[in-house]
Amino acid sequence: MRRDIAALMDCDTVATLPGWKESKGALLEVLITLHLGMRIVNAHELLTREAV
Repeated sequence: MRRDIAALMDCDTVATLPGWKESKGALLEVLITLHLGMRIVNAHELLTREAV
């Protein structure tokens, strides 16, 4: 998890997956993302937009 959080610092967007709210790690990543003012998108919507 420490490596994941460090890697998060190199991102500008986080894509959430179904069920992310049940994952302690994903909840922490989203919380960090919100506090840093980064963008959060739903991965399914992201993929749907790319298909269009």
